[in-house]
Amino acid sequence: MARYNTPEQGTTDWHVPLNENFERMDTDIEVRDADGNLGQYEPRSGRKFLATDTLDVYLGNGDSWERVGNLDGGSGSNSITTTDGATFSGGLAAGNLVVVAAGSEVRIDPSGTDSPLQDAIDAVAASDGSGTVYLPPGLTQERGPVRVPSSAQGVHIQGTGISTDASGQRSSVVEITGSNVGFDVSGWGWKFASMDGFTLRGTGQNYPAIRFSMPDGEQWLTPRMFNIGRLRFSNWNPAPTGVVHYDDSHTFSCHYETLMFARNNSGPCFDFDSDSPLMLKITNLYADHGSRHPVFKSRTQSPGMVVDMCNVGGDHSGVLDLDTMTGLGFVQVNFMNWEPSTNPYSTDTVNRLNGPGYCYLPHTQVTGFGGGVDIDSVFELGSNNGNNVIGQIQTKGDVSIGRSKVDVTSRPTAPTYFYGSGSDVSNSAGTNTGLVRSLRRAGTGNA
Repeated sequence: MARYNTPEQGTTDWHVPLNENFERMDTDIEVRDADGNLGQYEPRSGRKFLATDTLDVYLGNGDSWERVGNLDGGSGSNSITTTDGATFSGGLAAGNLVVVAAGSEVRIDPSGTDSPLQDAIDAVAASDGSGTVYLPPGLTQERGPVRVPSSAQGVHIQGTGISTDASGQRSSVVEITGSNVGFDVSGWGWKFASMDGFTLRGTGQNYPAIRFSMPDGEQWLTPRMFNIGRLRFSNWNPAPTGVVHYDDSHTFSCHYETLMFARNNSGPCFDFDSDSPLMLKITNLYADHGSRHPVFKSRTQSPGMVVDMCNVGGDHSGVLDLDTMTGLGFVQVNFMNWEPSTNPYSTDTVNRLNGPGYCYLPHTQVTGFGGGVDIDSVFELGSNNGNNVIGQIQTKGDVSIGRSKVDVTSRPTAPTYFYGSGSDVSNSAGTNTGLVRSLRRAGTGNA
């Protein structure tokens, strides 16, 4: 039977059922106001009132309001700050990991295990395979490596936010204490997995914070649609491999929103070894390593990656070091700022592009302050280079370029288009194929 009445066409007393509908709406629509204003509302039978400050829920019985519960699961006022672990938020405030999965809510006490995060993920897998692991504020120590069983898909790890080590904030930190990788991302268990809002900290171990790999004999069981929200990396020393290392794994359709690499890391931020990501999108990357390594190091044939904003400080030797990219590879960085924080600073080139893989780099900025920056070139086009589009190259502050903004060091095999002046291109390859084109004066002048 319908809850509300619709008058039939031609009904003469059509206003009667409509007025009845309005009366029912007064009861059906939940009232929301501060708890202290409860007495201002008529306690119609069946009417619901939600106190927006205490989250107490009341139900009218025709004469008075009866309290029937609390949305936070506690006793009412300020239940969100309880630390007895009886409520969801109370469990987090007490330092527990809280697991919410189908039909279950589990609390993991880190003081009773050396693998609390892994225990929490296993609890999700024991449910229907999908759910959320909530990290408490402050430090959670985990032996690692953290893995997601193949029986679980759709695990989400949620922290309270990211902050610097010196900030004193109580944001979530997962510290990997074992002599091993932090997160071992391998197999179907990581499909649809995601994580957000915490710092992944090492103890200086010579392992990657995140390693993407392929299970033995399972060529296509690589993570797909594995997404990261806000994640900060701190105190990893995997040089010469990367803090995030791809080893024989071609993850695809993944999105990383905000990644921050702290000064106390070493090695490349991303290291593409025997395979690489396909269709990876990074929205915002801030790299501040204290080591002479590039941000992206590729020894693979076909990375497929788009970066919206890449801001580089620290002592990185450069941003892109792409080796032997084939025509299957594609790298796009929409805005790049390379700004070493240790001055004076010198390096040969900011971006080294080898191979005929497709690169689209519309705006590159080199910034030098203090003692200044001394470089040979902003882009070095090396062996078998080609299929590049290089847009504006901007310098700010004290920047000295020894050769040119674009230096061709090897014979090109495919065209490169540079949106700048020919005087900003040098050719030390010994041959002139005409395949590197500067387009500053291309087209027809209209003014």
